[in-house]
Amino acid sequence: MNKKFQQQWYSLGEGSEKLGYARGYLSQWLRRYEGEIPEGVIYKTRNSKLINDEGLKWIKKQTKKKDVLVNNSLFTRINT
Repeated sequence: MNKKFQQQWYSLGEGSEKLGYARGYLSQWLRRYEGEIPEGVIYKTRNSKLINDEGLKWIKKQTKKKDVLVNNSLFTRINT
């Protein structure tokens, strides 16, 4: 069996909820950071996109990094 399909796949809404966000979170994230996501973690069908566990882990890690960058820039602006 193809390695791509051995993982658990989720709709973007299900993936968003699995990460603890509203159903539209991943759709917005993918539009905002379209070129950044690694190959093989998103599966596109004619009408929808699916994301696997590896993709959810990657996005969770990236979200933490981006939150730190935003918080640091806000802190810098407030304290200058």
